[in-house]
Amino acid sequence: MGRAVTIDDVAKLAGVSRATAARVMGGYGSASKKSRASVEEAARILNYIPNMAAKGLRGKGMKTLAIILPSIRNNFCNRLIHAVESEASAFGYDVIICNTHENVEAELRHMRSMSSRQVEGVIVMSSARNVSQIDTQYLDLYRGDMPMVFVDRTIVGLDSDVICSDNVEASSKAVRKLLELGHQSIGVMTVNRSVSVMERVDGYRRVLEQYDARCDENLIRFIQPPVDDDSAQGLARLACESASELLDRGCTALYVMYNDLCAGVLQELHERGLVLGDDISLISWDDDMLNVLMGITTVDQQVELMGKEAVRRLLSGGGNQSDREEREATVSVFPARLVDRSSCGRCKVD
Repeated sequence: MGRAVTIDDVAKLAGVSRATAARVMGGYGSASKKSRASVEEAARILNYIPNMAAKGLRGKGMKTLAIILPSIRNNFCNRLIHAVESEASAFGYDVIICNTHENVEAELRHMRSMSSRQVEGVIVMSSARNVSQIDTQYLDLYRGDMPMVFVDRTIVGLDSDVICSDNVEASSKAVRKLLELGHQSIGVMTVNRSVSVMERVDGYRRVLEQYDARCDENLIRFIQPPVDDDSAQGLARLACESASELLDRGCTALYVMYNDLCAGVLQELHERGLVLGDDISLISWDDDMLNVLMGITTVDQQVELMGKEAVRRLLSGGGNQSDREEREATVSVFPARLVDRSSCGRCKVD
């Protein structure tokens, strides 16, 4: 007796990915009419009989999604988790939360674990900036059958579904506001060189060029927390030091692209006796209660909508990495708004 026909055999004969064949035969997700017809014809030719027990487990078992994040302490990540869990729960799904601490190796471990658990989809905010940071043997985790959607951060060189903010435009609005208030020395602070952060830096540079203002690269600070101390206190200390250096260079405004740096910045301003909106201007990213209470002008992203969209994308059959021959990657870009508060004032330095 020959071996049983598998879904892989059907996919090979139909000329589609395993993920597409599984969706067609399993009756879930989406597939083009052409792909559906090819799979059904291949199944007929091979006399393929679906594993109804496995299909039953899919319908009755634990419906689970996963979200892989660089830091569960970060305000953006907290809001994203809340949105994803809320939306997933509405559809009867549980969510596994994985924290990578901005470590690519930790991200790969979580990816392998979620693949072995056969979760029904993964939302990723990657710590990897490009495919060169990922060992070739692990790239299949990002290109395989596991449905996946990237939020905020993409991996350069990986064709994938992405949900993100319009970082360049939002950053341009923030810098334009400071320039129109007369600020020429605008210090920038952030923590990494992810795609989203570099888009924000690009927006900063573009507006300076539009206003014929000099872009001093020494005023752009990328803060790298040590591996052995990624605590809030450690990050605040580094932010305090960077803010001090920028102020010593004559900055009259600080543009903080990573919300968790604000505590350290405010500490340095307090120690110098500087008043927000009067002696120094400040703009941050991602709104929270600290920003509200301190009156900090903020670039606020539509995190809740982004999280909900990520869940809906996965549950509608999107995010499959292995069927790129049949569809293009989908990129959804959400506008961010500038919440104007009292922390920005007219520059008093000639």
